[in-house]
Amino acid sequence: MGTGDSWRDYDMDTNRAKYVLALRHYAEVGPKTFQMLTLRFGATENILKAGIEELTSLPRIGQKKAQKILEVQSRLEEAEEILQQMAGQGINVTTVLDEGYPDCLMQLADPPPLFYFKGKFERQTRPRVAVVGTTEASQEGLRYAVDIAGRLSELGVTVVSGLARGIDTAAHLGSLNSNGRTYAVLGSGFDKIYPPENIRLSELVAENGVLLTEFLPGTPVSVGGLMSRNRIVVGFSQAVIVVETKDENRDKSGSMDAVNRAHQQGKPVYILDPERRLTPEDQRQLNAQTINGVGEIDTIVRYLV
Repeated sequence: MGTGDSWRDYDMDTNRAKYVLALRHYAEVGPKTFQMLTLRFGATENILKAGIEELTSLPRIGQKKAQKILEVQSRLEEAEEILQQMAGQGINVTTVLDEGYPDCLMQLADPPPLFYFKGKFERQTRPRVAVVGTTEASQEGLRYAVDIAGRLSELGVTVVSGLARGIDTAAHLGSLNSNGRTYAVLGSGFDKIYPPENIRLSELVAENGVLLTEFLPGTPVSVGGLMSRNRIVVGFSQAVIVVETKDENRDKSGSMDAVNRAHQQGKPVYILDPERRLTPEDQRQLNAQTINGVGEIDTIVRYLV
């Protein structure tokens, strides 16, 4: 859903979804490999009709991976049962092949082949901004995150973040406190909320926005999962605001990963620096504009594209 787009009527093809789920989770086909397979074979059913030699002729698919892909045929009934179980739990599923898949995620180099969500996407276009930062936030940083997310919500902006401790949590709370809408992207399955103290917050997000993940129920949180979800956080957003970082962890932090992904996706990045601690060299390296506080949020929203 880029600018000018709206979430189309939800239209998930259950038969198609079971193929995508099985390929993604049983054959462990990643986003880029899934793209390649659908470009080569078209319908997901055709992928399972391919021969070993045809599959292994493609990049990144060896004999073992090709065998796992073909074995997916025997897991389709199991995949369909999982979809039915999730539907009974109020979990929706959409695949990259469905009409209702978000246009903004289609712009990613590696869009998730499918994702699961609770809640409702808005049907009318609303701007969306990611608010991210350290999990070891200071009290000042937390206050800023709450206030920034609150002001964004007052301006009709959906706040996107990752439900992590610290700044993410404060951003979701700031949006909810201002009766706004917020999206939380998980790095785990719905039944493995991390941190566990955010279980209630995740429920509030689903009631007032969208809680989503590309991971099946039962999938625990992992560093890879947390980093992977950043591309979706940024993908849904038109800009990224970094509220606070820890200098000693900057190069390895999730928020800096989000910054890098924003640059890759051509999205503007703003870093809160009320005490002007960032040097011109820092700004150059981060390729970001600095903001001094909540007073500049209106200007950011005005120039969203």
